Amino acid sequence: MAFGQFQASTFSYPEGQTAIDAAAKSINAAGGINGHPVKVEVCNDQGDPNVAAQCARQAVSSGDVAVLGSYSQNAGQVLPILQAANIAYVGATAQSVTDTTSPVSFPLEGLNQVVFGGVGYGATLAGCKKAGILIENYGTTTPLAIQSITDGIELGGGQIVKVENTGTNLPDYSPAISAIESAGGQCVATIMPPDQIAEVFQAMRQSAQPDITMINAQDTFSTQLLQQLGSTANGMILSSSTYPPTDTSVPTVSKVVAAVKQYEPGAAISQFSIQGWGAMLLLQDVVKNISGDITSTAVLNGFEHLTNASTDGLYPPYTTTSPEPVPNAPRIFLTKVLVLKYQGGNETPVSNGFVNVIKGG
Repeated sequence: MAFGQFQASTFSYPEGQTAIDAAAKSINAAGGINGHPVKVEVCNDQGDPNVAAQCARQAVSSGDVAVLGSYSQNAGQVLPILQAANIAYVGATAQSVTDTTSPVSFPLEGLNQVVFGGVGYGATLAGCKKAGILIENYGTTTPLAIQSITDGIELGGGQIVKVENTGTNLPDYSPAISAIESAGGQCVATIMPPDQIAEVFQAMRQSAQPDITMINAQDTFSTQLLQQLGSTANGMILSSSTYPPTDTSVPTVSKVVAAVKQYEPGAAISQFSIQGWGAMLLLQDVVKNISGDITSTAVLNGFEHLTNASTDGLYPPYTTTSPEPVPNAPRIFLTKVLVLKYQGGNETPVSNGFVNVIKGG
């Protein structure tokens, strides 16, 4: 099953689904996995925890051998159901405690720990040694996000000079931006919902330092949001777990883009396309090494014993058998990010390849 918040009333990330579909069609065109065709059913959680739970139950009743994730905020409802059925949840963006602790969770991205650490570290690569943090209230994950950004910037030799916790849907971000600038902030590490980013940019561009740089997580930006922002977002620094689809110097990125265009004409292509493709490659790596029946239990066992599994360069090698490097998040297996700069519709690397942003990772 391909599962995620593909369409919702708030914000949508359909690119993961279309990439998973395209990857399956590409694999099947080449003869399948060890001769077995890949069949994908799709369940959109609509951003609704009740619908998400229905998706998980559907995966169980359909006999799905794995659930390939993308972006969903409802792992707390999904993973207990999958765990009871021995179904691996593969390739998602880990956001919740359940994402990062469930024994059937195999995310490609640790948002709160790793990507936000990359936000802090990315600031220093952009020349910003004094940063402010602008963050909405995300409940219990708010302190974790702030600490991860702080750890990342300190790893790069910088410091946080001001934290502005805005609450929810602040009508005007100008006072918060002004407070960060007055404290000596040279950039703004911004952890906000996608529907608030345009307002934040407006406040930044109308501030005393209109060229102040936004540092953010790439996951925040759907294709539609980047199109909406246009040139306003130029110069923004992004922390990403994988390559942007515009970086076709990476052979597998070119392959992803070509396959999505071939099998899903007209579909948007984003970082979530790369993530969906990477999830399918991990599943392919596991299934091709199963000698008996391909069941959810066999697939889960395969994921539990991965060593340097390849996504053809889209992510660092994926290993699930080593001691976990992230405290209190044993299911985070990748601790490196790419730091990118957004300019004129393209995202180009600032970092020299993947950089580790977790101490001891």
